[in-house]
Amino acid sequence: MPVKAQHIFVKIGAEMPRGFLEQCGVTFASQDLEALPILDAHYQSVVPGLFLVGSVGGKDLIKYGLQSGL
Repeated sequence: MPVKAQHIFVKIGAEMPRGFLEQCGVTFASQDLEALPILDAHYQSVVPGLFLVGSVGGKDLIKYGLQSGL
């Protein structure tokens, strides 16, 4: 089912932009720098309408994508 979006942010890089996400209101499971954002079953953060998928949500999908051509 398509989801309408006003904005889409693409994370490109090796480190999670934790400071930016916290400024957006996203909360993390702990203060540990490796902690993941708190998400519901549909990948929505505690900020209504803000969904985090892929590595920024704790699922490093690029690793699987890199292996699919082999």
